[in-house]
Amino acid sequence: MLISKHNSLVRNLLSSMADSFVGGYGIMCLCWIVTGMKYNALVCCKIYLIAYFLLLAVLVTCSVVISVQQKNKVDDINRHLSQFGYDDEYYRLLENYIGEPDTPAKMMIYASCLIEGGRYAQSRRAVEKIDFSSLPAKEQDEYFNICLYSAVMEGNKTLANEIYSKGRLYFERAVTRRRCGGVQHTLGMLCLLNGNYENAEELFLAAFDRKDPAICCECCLSLGQCFIETGKKDDAKQMCYDAAKNTQTYSQACRLKQLMMKVEAAYSC
Repeated sequence: MLISKHNSLVRNLLSSMADSFVGGYGIMCLCWIVTGMKYNALVCCKIYLIAYFLLLAVLVTCSVVISVQQKNKVDDINRHLSQFGYDDEYYRLLENYIGEPDTPAKMMIYASCLIEGGRYAQSRRAVEKIDFSSLPAKEQDEYFNICLYSAVMEGNKTLANEIYSKGRLYFERAVTRRRCGGVQHTLGMLCLLNGNYENAEELFLAAFDRKDPAICCECCLSLGQCFIETGKKDDAKQMCYDAAKNTQTYSQACRLKQLMMKVEAAYSC
């Protein structure tokens, strides 16, 4: 997972403007009350404008500083990842950036990053700490998707089928959502693991058609693997080219290299 800033500078600036608007109005009202409501509308308007622009200057400065700090942390994480991979230091930097994974959202982000680093059992232990009953419907679906994805990436067929059986109703609900490409890809990986290549190909293509940049490379890599298994070496070769255009992470680059080696082996037979 390529880490990016979860709060943009533009969003922070808009938030600062809104806070300044409310804060300026509050200061104006306070001044009006403290002076015994003697200020007329013109004076109140001047007080409001002065308070608004002072607050805006302070909040914008803070927003810029925070955004720069976040960008530096993100750059450090991605630089370390590109040089050293998913080692312990990477996860320390990640925790420093997102904070202690003590909320469901943070735990799921952290678990997804553990999967990227091949720490499958650890990722499942992370999500098991979440109180499932307290999650909203969409996060319940994501919970099972992370669990299933960790199992299929690990190649644990028994566990993967067990997780799917347990969460089948959640997966059926998840694929009806507008942004369901990630779930479709995970279910395709399960079919691939079980040797159901036809269904796997259909699910990967359906996920790819969602045009989600976050899973585009994953779909290409998975389709390539599916084509290798079904003897479509020319199609698998094309998927290598397509995946190379969309590779974003260290993990994807490693898996692309593995797929390319399989394609070369298929052509040499």
